[in-house]
Amino acid sequence: MSLHDLVRHADYWTWRLRADDAASMSRLPLTTNHQFLEAHAARRFTPANFHLVREEIEKMDGFVVVDTLPTMSSPDVKIYLLAPKQEAAAGEPFVVQWCDRGGALGTDDMDDGKMAVTCSCRKMESDRLPCRHILRVITHRGVSRMADCFMPRRHRRNLEAKLERVEEMKELSSKVFDLASDDAGEFEDVMGFMERFLEERRLDAAWEPKRRGHVGVDTDDDEGDSPSTKKIKLSDE
Repeated sequence: MSLHDLVRHADYWTWRLRADDAASMSRLPLTTNHQFLEAHAARRFTPANFHLVREEIEKMDGFVVVDTLPTMSSPDVKIYLLAPKQEAAAGEPFVVQWCDRGGALGTDDMDDGKMAVTCSCRKMESDRLPCRHILRVITHRGVSRMADCFMPRRHRRNLEAKLERVEEMKELSSKVFDLASDDAGEFEDVMGFMERFLEERRLDAAWEPKRRGHVGVDTDDDEGDSPSTKKIKLSDE
């Protein structure tokens, strides 16, 4: 291996180590007793909604299924009665109605108003997120994944669009990386662009809480602008 190839090889693996370190820091730690369900929720929901769902996952162990009832309307529909563990024998139970149409888990869209799973607390209808009672029924049934009916269709569309963009970028970037790896100068250009992009995004993310503190405050020195925005303004002057 020539010195030139050795330097390129070292640069490449340095970049890989930095990328792996950044990826490990960006992963959300799993903190509940139901990590398979929590991990699936992290993939299905936006970060803001995931934190709300994780709160429900943490609280669902405080409830127990006290009874399961069939329905006369359909053999696919079951009714689960839940109560707090401390008050399992008293008080009004929460009622979760679960429908397995054709053996599929939650086949209807929430936006169509025909949810396959409902709860008497009505959190699904109001917040469009599964409540602790429904999550408790999920684990009671031995399931460790989130059904499509737990996510509004618009959120699923956004997720699908993101996945499509990721696949397109992967396909294009693999070609760019293959070509740039043949030339040290092009390699440095591509690596520099990616590192600058990540650094600007990191600075913008760190600036966001400060920006919120300036909302409604008029300043003459553009304090409300993110670092990357300021850089653009300076380059235009």
